[in-house]
Amino acid sequence: PVNFKKLIPLIAVAAVLILVVTAVCIFFGNPTTQLARAFLKSGKAFASAAESTGLTDLEDVFDRTDSSQYLSVSLEEMDGYRELEGLGILLNHDVSMSDRKIGTTLTAFYGSSDLLSIHAKFDNDQFLLGSPQLTEDTFYMISTTALGDVFSELLEIDELSGVSFNIFDLYKQALKLTEGNEEAREAVIEAGKALLKAVEVKKGKRDTVDVNGTDLSCSTYRVRIRKTAVRDFLNALEDALQAMDSTDATLELLSSAGFPAEILDEAKYILEDSQFQLGEIFDALRDTADELGNIDLDVYVNKGYVVAVVYEFEVNDVEAELVLSIGGGKNYVDDLSLRLTTEYGEMLLTSQGNHTGKGGVFTNDTILTLKDDYSKETLFQMALSYKPDAKDDNFSLQLELDGVEISLEGLLSCGRDSFHLRLDEVEVDDIVTFRVEYRFEAYTGDNIPVADTVDVANLSILELSQIVTELYKNATTWASGLTQEFPDLIYAFS
Repeated sequence: PVNFKKLIPLIAVAAVLILVVTAVCIFFGNPTTQLARAFLKSGKAFASAAESTGLTDLEDVFDRTDSSQYLSVSLEEMDGYRELEGLGILLNHDVSMSDRKIGTTLTAFYGSSDLLSIHAKFDNDQFLLGSPQLTEDTFYMISTTALGDVFSELLEIDELSGVSFNIFDLYKQALKLTEGNEEAREAVIEAGKALLKAVEVKKGKRDTVDVNGTDLSCSTYRVRIRKTAVRDFLNALEDALQAMDSTDATLELLSSAGFPAEILDEAKYILEDSQFQLGEIFDALRDTADELGNIDLDVYVNKGYVVAVVYEFEVNDVEAELVLSIGGGKNYVDDLSLRLTTEYGEMLLTSQGNHTGKGGVFTNDTILTLKDDYSKETLFQMALSYKPDAKDDNFSLQLELDGVEISLEGLLSCGRDSFHLRLDEVEVDDIVTFRVEYRFEAYTGDNIPVADTVDVANLSILELSQIVTELYKNATTWASGLTQEFPDLIYAFS
């Protein structure tokens, strides 16, 4: 029998090729204008559905260089461990590249009490670290431009004596590493155009096809992508990605920061290995293209929309059929399915629901099943509901994977410069329940006030030893206080 897991790479390649044809038709035109218009109309339908969710601006939101993030995760219920309920962790992260400030606070809490907070902060070239419980009002500071002196004089690591950098200057230099990416993107576009010229399209007779349970009368098109064209496209794509290789620039960046040859050699090995693995991936894709041969797709169009794409192929002497079906219901984008069939069985992915958001609610039910002559197994199941205009409790998601059921309920909202997700209940198999909240928004300012600082670079070995002793004393006092204030919690971890 065929191992469907081994077919997944081939499915991926076939799906990508289908998408390539779609993208080529939409962005570069098509020898058959009717088919090009069908792909374009179908693409617009899905773009319109996505836009109506209000979540299409997420890329712009998360692309901000000045931002504040908040993440809170707490344990609400847990069978057999009630003493742990209320335990959680809180992360605040503020970044302003324009003000040259980065601040992060990590807090462990229990109910309304903070157990331990750690503050870390970059202020231009200064790095500061402190904790109310361990260092009280004092922050220990070191200039990143003086790290080499600390390594050599205090820690006696002479190999790192040259380390000196400003993290914000490094960020600006790192941005320059992507400046050549535009040429690579242009190369990819040119490769797509070349693939377009090799695509052959012939219009066939009208035919009736089953689209997600509905028989539709369709115009038919045979699309052929020759094997040589696929290989040429993969070669051009690989060349474009290889041109984006930033190994030399990254090594130059690390060298300018004063890192020693040993670290540069290790970084070079890691970067070159990633490029080698990229080459192996494309070798595997070319082998797959050779095995599949010419790609022949049957495309079905109904009322101006692409409603089905059928790809028949052979792998390991086993004949297979991959069918993408779109529509068939009341609204075109509401019903989708991807079916892989061989003589040994069938794998089916379906996605159905109110994908247009009509009536103010988006719904989606996605199921992945595997069946043969003897059994049928559900590998994955998801049910989603989202009401963009609701002010509260507008989001729910149920997942079932490998026998584990996960349920999420709460609020999801996205503004022009913010994203907010609050899950009041994240339930796993009716055993444990979490509360999760995440916010991404415009920079709210420097939220870590610093009263007193100690420059580590100016300390002697004796003074540094005294600080270590003081930290140990504070940690002991802190741990003792936790034991007295929260005995049940400490007992649960013992």
